[in-house]
Amino acid sequence: MYSFKKLNPVTDDQEPFIGKEEGETYADLATNQPKKRSWLFPSFVLLSIVAHLALLLSWKGSLKSLTGDTSMSPRLYTPFHGAIKTKTEIWAPDAWDNSVYSGKPRKELDDAWEKIQAVEGMRVFPEEAKTLNLSSHIRLKNGDQAAIVGYFHNLHCIRYLYQGLHPEVYHRNGISGHAGLAHSHHCIEALRSSILCKPDLTVHAIHWQDDKKIGMTLQPESTRECVDFDSLYEFSKTRAFPRSEIVVTDD
Repeated sequence: MYSFKKLNPVTDDQEPFIGKEEGETYADLATNQPKKRSWLFPSFVLLSIVAHLALLLSWKGSLKSLTGDTSMSPRLYTPFHGAIKTKTEIWAPDAWDNSVYSGKPRKELDDAWEKIQAVEGMRVFPEEAKTLNLSSHIRLKNGDQAAIVGYFHNLHCIRYLYQGLHPEVYHRNGISGHAGLAHSHHCIEALRSSILCKPDLTVHAIHWQDDKKIGMTLQPESTRECVDFDSLYEFSKTRAFPRSEIVVTDD
């Protein structure tokens, strides 16, 4: 994650616009000037103050237009607001090639995916649902609403697409409706729209693939600012609910 340095504000103890000799007061300065020019000093100070204020306001406007809102906190209400933290991560050049979440199907991979998908849904309190204008058809016994957060669904879709690459291992059992190509296309669009909604703005260096210098590639090595997933995950666990809490109606 990137760190943002605050610009030091102007302080009141800076040197005055016009200095004076040691032991001399501003009254002395005014007295030593010819009377016909007695108005020059205060006028010059006033003009200097006005000019500096104008420059300061112009600079602030330019800075705001250049930097925009650097906060990662959402403006819309979310139950996760207090759990959103950021951290700096340094990714190694081989981070994408040596991941426990990809590669050949294996127990280590499945266990890793199960861990980050342990919380699939979350409860939303009635007052929160009203603020979010949320109306879920699935309710819990205590009156809370059952909901799912976007990143839960994104993780589900990534894993679903991965499993589709290895049908010999992950059998879908021919479940109709929410399976097969239709589900895969659904997940591709869900991931596409989510990426464009909050794109990763990390800048990567590009490299030649080989000595022929025709094809190009990029590596993940970078320093980036990330939302602390562990913080969100820990909060999610406090809102998890068992399937036994779901109220099943005839509606």
